[in-house]
Amino acid sequence: MKLNKNMNYTLYLVSDRKVLKEKDFIKSLKEANLGGVRVIQLIQ
Repeated sequence: MKLNKNMNYTLYLVSDRKVLKEKDFIKSLKEANLGGVRVIQLIQ
């Protein structure tokens, strides 16, 4: 997954899925695995 500087995004490094409870504020959510680290890309 390539990160685009022009995108409005916030990256969270998470050890569990609790951060997903914020989905009320999220219009689109994508998951990627970068170098063995799970990254949640939140696009608002």
